[in-house]
Amino acid sequence: MPLLYYWTRENYVRNMDSRDWFHLNQGSPLLREVTEGESLWAFTRNSRGAFVLVAELVITAKGLNSPAWTERYGPFRVWGSMTESAYFDAERGVEVESLLRTLSPKIQAARLGQSFQGHAAVRRLTVEDHLRLCAFARGLPLHPRVHPDGRRDVARALVDEELSVELALPEGRPALPGWLSEGPPPPTWTQSRVYARDGALAQRLQRLYEGRCQICGWDPSSVYHRQLCEAHHIQWLSRGGWDRFDNLILLCPNHHRAVHSLDATLDFADLTWRFGGRREPIQLNAHLERAA
Repeated sequence: MPLLYYWTRENYVRNMDSRDWFHLNQGSPLLREVTEGESLWAFTRNSRGAFVLVAELVITAKGLNSPAWTERYGPFRVWGSMTESAYFDAERGVEVESLLRTLSPKIQAARLGQSFQGHAAVRRLTVEDHLRLCAFARGLPLHPRVHPDGRRDVARALVDEELSVELALPEGRPALPGWLSEGPPPPTWTQSRVYARDGALAQRLQRLYEGRCQICGWDPSSVYHRQLCEAHHIQWLSRGGWDRFDNLILLCPNHHRAVHSLDATLDFADLTWRFGGRREPIQLNAHLERAA
């Protein structure tokens, strides 16, 4: 069952700026009915006031949010594939309202946005509707921030982003004193985004679980006498997550890498991690709440 979602322009602009991509939080229970592998299409208004298609999320997982996330964004969440999903450039997009009004059931409201309010912001599509949107989207320009090389699969670089912290440096290269100006040029400096992290939260997590992985229970201190497990943000900072204690989990290096490499998701319905078709429950938990 493919879906259609109305993304208000305000939220669209904010999410693009914050790089809050490849997932959707909403109050509509339809997000629990979509089948993994199917598409969730999104449209919004651009700066000229035209309705344009802005995303196709190819769903890889669905689940319930944490209580804190539910209060702000709604109880339901779907995740889109980082290699198959696409974000289209709203400002270079093609008007899509005339097509949307022909989808089943037809939209009768004078203003298109009036038919997408509250839980109705998400609507079911037929397979025929989905195929028509696929044909319409063919050739639409991709958003340069999400797809800098003009391809769907380049966004995969986000997977490793939070496994390393880089310094933010100005673009170009610094001016050199005259006596250093001869010889080969220095390396070009690049600019990377840095996410603020409160180290005290990670240490609190280490103390609470005595340095053990919450998924497999591995205790490195008993073997190596060191804290080798790592704090991981359940909702990634690069996807709009909060640097809060209830958004952290302690993982061994193997599970931490697996979460990023497989883009694993945590379903708060049963506190189970989903690694593709494999599910692994949290074994140690004293701070995360299940969804109601």
